[in-house]
Amino acid sequence: MTATIWGDSYKIGVFWGARDETLADVAARFIRMLDAFGGCKPTFDRWVQSGSLTRREGGVPIASLPLQLDPMIRRLEIETRDMHYPDSPAEDRSLHARNLTLGSQVGMSLWLHRDVRSARTYPSRAEVAFSYQTERERALVTTDFMRAILLTMIDSWRPIVGRVDAPRLVDRSRKIQAESDERALRAGWMTYLSPPLAGLVSPPSSAIIERMPDGGLLISATAERFDVENPHHVAVYDEIQASTAPLRQVEWPFQSPP
Repeated sequence: MTATIWGDSYKIGVFWGARDETLADVAARFIRMLDAFGGCKPTFDRWVQSGSLTRREGGVPIASLPLQLDPMIRRLEIETRDMHYPDSPAEDRSLHARNLTLGSQVGMSLWLHRDVRSARTYPSRAEVAFSYQTERERALVTTDFMRAILLTMIDSWRPIVGRVDAPRLVDRSRKIQAESDERALRAGWMTYLSPPLAGLVSPPSSAIIERMPDGGLLISATAERFDVENPHHVAVYDEIQASTAPLRQVEWPFQSPP
């Protein structure tokens, strides 16, 4: 897999600007995330390589358990600069992995733009995408599980914004705002805004609004599993999306939390 899984899948993404971090810093954040994934669901901390690999190579764990800092640094060092941007600096890297805990493939992508110039256009991000083939597999993607994964990624990466998307929600949002804004500023089924941005919006009363320990906001369209065929879910989502309009007046990159 050389990109995030899109299509009919549930997706969780967190986005941040350029930081003055070493690969050791990034590796420590990555380990923190994977360790916490295991607490969200057993074996969800066990990820294998993904990308243009043979079947044997694709079954190799991205790191052995228990996760350790030096091996994870080496993993990040050897990842190819597969950023799909011709002018991407050598400091930019990406890592892709997959997990079969839920029965269907779960894909993860980590995109690191350590260069300030590229991070201004393409924010660094971590994304997890849950594809499914059957209703049983879809039923495993519960609201509580999605929320737990999002909060884990927020805690690990200290992003500027984050969101949970439901199938076909991306297509709907693209009718509302420009593609250039979609990466970081689009709302989702669940939307996280870091403290610098939380005070710039007035979420609708129809939404579920939670104040996070870091001072940020988590805004959810519904406590149920989001369904684009549900008129109420969509109506609340549209109100949330409209409330984020002031954020599109703020030039990226925003102040990235430490």
